[in-house]
Amino acid sequence: MPYLSFVEGVPAVANLQVVKPVTVYEINKNNWQKIEKENPELRELFKTMTINTMYKFIYYIYDLHCYENKERLELAYKRMPYLKDVKDDEIGEYIGTNRTTINRIKNIIKKQK
Repeated sequence: MPYLSFVEGVPAVANLQVVKPVTVYEINKNNWQKIEKENPELRELFKTMTINTMYKFIYYIYDLHCYENKERLELAYKRMPYLKDVKDDEIGEYIGTNRTTINRIKNIIKKQK
């Protein structure tokens, strides 16, 4: 949520983990203010993106505290189908467990089908 740092006027703290190659751009506050003056519609776009990111984060925290490992894995696959291409250790780290548990859950899911 680095955009929020511009709104609040505080340094951004971000940890970005990606599953596919991406391009990341860094914009300092002064450059952002210039861009925003030239394209005021960007402020609304970034505000919407920030709100959407916050909602995703809230769901993530809720899932970690309210569901067991199997349900968290199933929800993660449902919300992010591309996770099927991600290593089990990384999925485990994301949902708060480990590779062994992920493998065990995958076997349970296969048997249930």
